[in-house]
Amino acid sequence: MKNININSILIYDKKEVVAKKVLFKEGINIITSIENGRGKTSLSKLILYAFGAKLEISDNWNFNNIFTKIDFSIENKFISIIRFKDTYKILHDDEVYNFLKQSEYNKKLYEILDFNILIKNKNNDDYLEAIPSILLLPNYISQFAKADERSIFLDLNMYNIEDIRDTFYYHSGVLDKEYSNLLRMISFYQHEIGKLKKEFEKINDIIKFLEEKVDKNKNVIYLKDDNIDLDIKTYNNYIFHKNDLYEKLKQLDIIKNNISLLKRTRKNNNLIRESLLKEDIVTCPNCGYDISSFIEKALKLNLAEENIVNELANLTAEKIDLEKTIDKKRLFILQLEKEVKIIDERRNNKTTENDILVWKEELNKLKTYYADMAIKQQEYEIQLKNCNRLKSNYSNKKKEVDEKYEQEFFIYLKKLNITTKRLHELNKKLKLNQRFKLEASEMPRLNIASFFAFQKTKNKTALYFPLILDFPNMDMSSTNISKCFDLMMTNISDIIKYPQSLVFSINCLERINQSGHKLEYYNLIDLEGFEQLLNKTDYTNNLKEIKTFFVD
Repeated sequence: MKNININSILIYDKKEVVAKKVLFKEGINIITSIENGRGKTSLSKLILYAFGAKLEISDNWNFNNIFTKIDFSIENKFISIIRFKDTYKILHDDEVYNFLKQSEYNKKLYEILDFNILIKNKNNDDYLEAIPSILLLPNYISQFAKADERSIFLDLNMYNIEDIRDTFYYHSGVLDKEYSNLLRMISFYQHEIGKLKKEFEKINDIIKFLEEKVDKNKNVIYLKDDNIDLDIKTYNNYIFHKNDLYEKLKQLDIIKNNISLLKRTRKNNNLIRESLLKEDIVTCPNCGYDISSFIEKALKLNLAEENIVNELANLTAEKIDLEKTIDKKRLFILQLEKEVKIIDERRNNKTTENDILVWKEELNKLKTYYADMAIKQQEYEIQLKNCNRLKSNYSNKKKEVDEKYEQEFFIYLKKLNITTKRLHELNKKLKLNQRFKLEASEMPRLNIASFFAFQKTKNKTALYFPLILDFPNMDMSSTNISKCFDLMMTNISDIIKYPQSLVFSINCLERINQSGHKLEYYNLIDLEGFEQLLNKTDYTNNLKEIKTFFVD
């Protein structure tokens, strides 16, 4: 059983100079307050954000200023993830790994967790490591419960809902690394077979062309050609210099464009200088803001003007040299064109022995290559068939999970006072990767039932991530709230099955008591004493850690 425990999260706002550090323990963690608006939902989402998810969070949060550091452990390994905007740093085994690309971070995260989830690329049939939102999704109940998970995690909008739900089989432990390798191999073989088919079409056309040439000239009296090597050399020389001329013309065009831009900039500078001398307000030509103070300082230093003049001089000199080189190159190419024209005229008037020998040799090579490709395609198709056969073996495992999920789901619906008749009509055979919709008032209970029914499908090889339960903040009767808490507490009190859970709710302890449960061991995190989640006190208390790990 691979079990993740979140040890702490540190959040820091560099602009407001405030912070918040929360320590979590194994087992049940209660994050509560008497009143709403104390940051419970924000904290629950920031935990997911710290791992790499993209979520819709209150407009009060400006993530251009927010750093997060989350510390967690798995199988006696301690890992820290530091996030600032879309950059990541992982601290693990006394090593520091920095990531500027999301895909590279994803790979390293799954490598550390020794867990892998592949999802189909949104642009093609290739498979890639899933984004962290896929890793976190099945372990999170949103306060604003909806049927479509993409409304919770913004970065899931690029995927089909069917592909998102299919990844739940990884979380159940049904799909594993072997299955992921099969997906990669299937994608590889399909891609290679597609490439071979395109290559076959191209080679077939060339073979047909050469066969027609050989057949057309089978009765021709061939003349010996001793100049073929020299002719080829002339052709190659001509092509090389034509390409070189083309590159130099592109380079000249870039230089001219840069000169034009610099002259325009210089003109704008002169206009701005005149405005300043007249004590006019200078506005940015792009955004319209007052930039008088900024421009005045720049003009006093005279750096902008000097750089422009120097760069214009350098570019102008480079332009003149390049134009001279281009003129010489054009004259040289004209001479080569004359030589090529003479060769064309000479060779068009006769078919030489070398011509037909070259055609036949090329034809034989292509036919051999074609046969080799056909053998390779056959091998790939056999391998693809074997991979698909092995992949199909997982169908029975999925079916078992579906049956377990359906059984538990309808048991929980009954406990939560939701009639199952209409769901049975909508879903003749309910599966883990299917979704359903009921009335809005029923969605919180529906999602709680689905959430814990899914948890029951997990086997010992699955990854056990902490359950993050932001209790739905919707109008429900006190009876239904008690039923929901009864269901939640009955499950998460089994800390062997659920090693760590984080419950976010107003009056949480009172609601637990009303549902008929008494907790002896739990970690209470009361947010009532803080007007804002992030505060100066936490900043001061954690200043050393902030300065050590949060560097802009």
